[in-house]
Amino acid sequence: MTLEAIHRVMETVQFPVFVLNEDAVYLYQNLAAAAALGYRQDEIEGCHLTELLDADPRWVVGGFEHLKQTGHFSGPVLYKMKLGGLFRGDTNVFMRSLPDGSRVAVSMVMPVSFGNGKSNIVQAVHAFNLTSEEVRLLQLISVGLSDGQIAEVLNTPLDNLEHCVQVMLRKMAVGSRTAAAVLALKANLLL
Repeated sequence: MTLEAIHRVMETVQFPVFVLNEDAVYLYQNLAAAAALGYRQDEIEGCHLTELLDADPRWVVGGFEHLKQTGHFSGPVLYKMKLGGLFRGDTNVFMRSLPDGSRVAVSMVMPVSFGNGKSNIVQAVHAFNLTSEEVRLLQLISVGLSDGQIAEVLNTPLDNLEHCVQVMLRKMAVGSRTAAAVLALKANLLL
């Protein structure tokens, strides 16, 4: 899977998506992300995560380091908008390895129109004993990507994807992808 494959899939979705390198520098964001924050796409690329998030930079950097270790994160975010104000969202983030051995963080942000963007929700990182790969798969399912889109992002054949979905569903003791997504939301595994 290449960064271009992520671009192709994520340009088709209507919610903000950001891709960052292992140093927490923005490499890519889809049109929805740039529009939500009031930037052109090229204005975000090259910025550090701490420049766009409205949070203590030490907390942001520590959280990003934790993401790199666990492979996934879900939680509330507040982005600084170009013309002032804050964009509130709930993000589901996963790490993905690229062919050159580098890794990227893919952040899928669901806008919220209420609250202050700060929450005492604690992500249940070990819920259902899912691997980080299974959480990543669950994140992609929960935002409504098709099997073809998920297979492209994960660089896996469709038959292997279906096998992975079935293993995840068995671990969660549910019979459908929808039930898995709902259960993950209720358990605070996803937001």
